[in-house]
Amino acid sequence: MIYFDNASTTKISQLGLDTYQDISLNCFFNCSSLHKGGVKASKHLEWARTTILNCINGAFNDTLIFCSGATEANNMALWGLIKKGARVLTSVGEHPSVYNTAKALNADIEVDYVPLNEFGQVDIECYKEMWNKNNYDFVSIMYVNNETGAINDVGQLCDIAKSKNSACIFHSDCVQAFGKIDVQVDNLGVDSISISAHKINGPKGIGVLYVKNGLRFKPNIYGGGQEKGLRSGTENLPAIVAFAKVAEDKCANMKSNYQKVKDIKNKIIEIFDASNFEYKINGSNPYSPYILSVSLKGVKGEVLLHKLEMDDILVGTGSACSSKSSDNRILSAMGDTKEQIMGNIRLSFCPENTVDEATVVANKIIEYTNYLRSL
Repeated sequence: MIYFDNASTTKISQLGLDTYQDISLNCFFNCSSLHKGGVKASKHLEWARTTILNCINGAFNDTLIFCSGATEANNMALWGLIKKGARVLTSVGEHPSVYNTAKALNADIEVDYVPLNEFGQVDIECYKEMWNKNNYDFVSIMYVNNETGAINDVGQLCDIAKSKNSACIFHSDCVQAFGKIDVQVDNLGVDSISISAHKINGPKGIGVLYVKNGLRFKPNIYGGGQEKGLRSGTENLPAIVAFAKVAEDKCANMKSNYQKVKDIKNKIIEIFDASNFEYKINGSNPYSPYILSVSLKGVKGEVLLHKLEMDDILVGTGSACSSKSSDNRILSAMGDTKEQIMGNIRLSFCPENTVDEATVVANKIIEYTNYLRSL
């Protein structure tokens, strides 16, 4: 099998699996228990917290809340950090866990949506203009778009926000960035970020919300007071420690992994170009080498997906969280036509993929696309 749908989820690494099994068998205790087993578990929990904080260069007194995944982390950020009556700015290109949550908040707050440019990034001039007309209390802009890989200049966007309103809280969904490109919260200037394990070969069902020290955070899950009372519920220690182990490994090997996936992405584009193949890349530099979104004229992306599937090649047509939708909000916001959206496929990579796999996939896409166009 050739698996090029890593932006939706990744296979757990051997390191992650071994760690998960070890903690499950040998440190299965409740972190809140007072006996020596609970103390041992609690030490593992705090090691994981410190390790992930170090990966993002967070301060020791910043807050790191473990939760069920980035969808919960994004929800926690918006529900927990936005005050009643606040004015919120986000983008039309956000993941559904931010976009739909912002829509749900509309009853109590005002939400404005900044458009995207043709390359899939937040339109910086529109963003500045919106700030000139309004004063925002909370901003949420993703770092790397999950559909196209387009990279937003979060540092610049955050600087603009803080220069207009120093009290503005800036949140960023960093799910497709963490472990792949450098995510340093101090350099970015952000107040909170969300990250997830299963996008970097960690286990599913575990994520993190980072919150800068000093911010008032309102919890929305109450119970036994775990995670300093900010997200109650017994911690999923095996997944948490496995996440931290995998994160540590990914951050240590970020540069070499980046080059591996860049070579894979470039090989596909090279083969397309050498074959005089008609295609359109959705997005442009700067964009993550981990994602390649391509629109193919005269072809339905879903049909091509199933043709490739017959050769045991697995790709996507876009975000797995909105794959059943007949439209694509991100590509529409970039100005793509209905035909381009219908002919879209998303290839996404991990360092375990190879250039040889890229060669096979690129040639198969050309073969099947030409066949479908001839019908």
